Amino acid sequence: MGGYHNTNNAVQSLDAIDMTDEVVVSVHLTDTQRIIVAVVHFLVFALGAVSIWAFLYKYDTLRNRIWCPYILLMGLVFFQIAGALEIGNHYYEGNWELAGFPSDLINGSFYFFNFGGTYLMALGLRKKGVAIFRRPLCCSGGFKAGALDVLAMVFDLILFVGLVLTAPFYAIAGRANASGILSAFAAIGGFAILLRLYANLGPNCGTLFAGICWWVMIACGIVLTGVYKSIGYEWLHAVIGAFFVLSLAPIIIGILSAVDVQDRSSDADNEDDEGQTNERDIETSGNGDLTKADIDSPAQQGNE
Repeated sequence: MGGYHNTNNAVQSLDAIDMTDEVVVSVHLTDTQRIIVAVVHFLVFALGAVSIWAFLYKYDTLRNRIWCPYILLMGLVFFQIAGALEIGNHYYEGNWELAGFPSDLINGSFYFFNFGGTYLMALGLRKKGVAIFRRPLCCSGGFKAGALDVLAMVFDLILFVGLVLTAPFYAIAGRANASGILSAFAAIGGFAILLRLYANLGPNCGTLFAGICWWVMIACGIVLTGVYKSIGYEWLHAVIGAFFVLSLAPIIIGILSAVDVQDRSSDADNEDDEGQTNERDIETSGNGDLTKADIDSPAQQGNE
């Protein structure tokens, strides 16, 4: 990685690095802008702590609604690891500027955990009880249901491929060449998260709002990265980082808006249950076991 660079050393190091596929001219950060960029990056730990609290708070609901809460939690943890690696990378290389980053183990590890977190979250939010390898619903569910099922299977395949190939592809292609392809895969994963946040945790207004906000923030971060490469203004790093870091906020909203299966039952189902004995209304004996006298009607008790 190399030692910490002050501003002058950072400028000198940029001149020594091949930047043919990076920005042509870099407009460097001011001291104030550099502080803002650093603060934005450290926010990932605060939002990460809240997201894990939301996960634990809604764990029972998530366990009943999605395929694997553990994989969703791994995705949230991956984002924290990626944030730590990125902060270290910015501190030791580039003095919090984006231009001139070398392709090395630290930056490659950041790419793996950052994109891997997106893939794992999308996989973890799959609908509960739906196998990954299955026969599509083309025959039994009609054309529309079958097409959506095939699309979901293609999404899952892309997510698996992205998770497995991110690290070796970065090692072969390097940071600059891998960035565009990996961002495209991440955009597909982000779209899967949008749909699954809304449908598999809801559907309700909270999960719809969370899914749309997540997708918009990720898309804006990707677009602004392309804008940065074109114009080279380093202050855009703060805006790009803010979009990616704050994208955890919609995930938190979506998790907190999740509803359990029984919460979505209709009033008609509730009416069907009227008149039936509710176990919670039946008193228990002193040792906690139900006795015959507890469930017999008063008339029957009188006849006895």
